[in-house]
Amino acid sequence: FTVLFGDRDPRLRSSLGMGESAEKSRNLPTSMLRLVVRLLGLRSRHLRGEDALPLLDPDAENPDAPPVVHDSWEDIAELHPCNEEQVSSLLSALPPAKARELQGAANASILLAPSSSRCHRSEALRMMLRVQSNAMALLPEAKVRKATGSRRKHSWTDFGVGLYPSGAMFNHSCKPNCMWFVLPSGVLVVEAVSAVARGT
Repeated sequence: FTVLFGDRDPRLRSSLGMGESAEKSRNLPTSMLRLVVRLLGLRSRHLRGEDALPLLDPDAENPDAPPVVHDSWEDIAELHPCNEEQVSSLLSALPPAKARELQGAANASILLAPSSSRCHRSEALRMMLRVQSNAMALLPEAKVRKATGSRRKHSWTDFGVGLYPSGAMFNHSCKPNCMWFVLPSGVLVVEAVSAVARGT
C-alpha cells in the first residue's frame, strides 16, 4: 500500500540531530519516519474526502495474473493500536528508551509533515506505533526465492519499509507455507510454496 525506499537519508538524519552516535546505536530508521509522514498525508486526504492514490497493477492486461488487493485508509485505521488504551499498553510494555524514541519520532513526523497533513500528537504517535507493529521490510524477490526451501543460511539487505494492512494480517510460522517479497513497483506479493488446504 505505502512504500518508501531506502533505510537512511543523511540529510533527514542530520536535520533531526541523528549523527554518528545515533547511527552506531541503530536508532529508528528514517524510512519508518518518512513512511509515517506519508501515512499522515493519506489520512489527511481521507479526512478531506479525497481518494487515496492506489498502486497500479503492473499485470492489469494479463488475465492470468493474480489479483492485486488495494488496501484502504480504513484498513490502516483498523491496525493495532486503534485507541488510546492500546497505545498506553503498548508503550508501557516497551523498554523506556524505545518508548521515548518512538514518542520523539512521532513528534518529528508532525514537524516534517506538510501543514495540510499535520495532526494531533496522539494521532502521530498511534501511526508511529502502527508502523512499528505492522510494517514489513521490503525484500528483494531473487534473494527470497533463493533462500526459500534452502537449508543454508541466507542474508540480504532490505531496501526500505512498507505498510501493507492485508500483509500484516498473515500469521507468523516457523515453517511457513508461503513466501513474500516486494516488486520494484511496490506491490507486495505473497506466494504459496506448498499446498494450502482450502479455508486455512
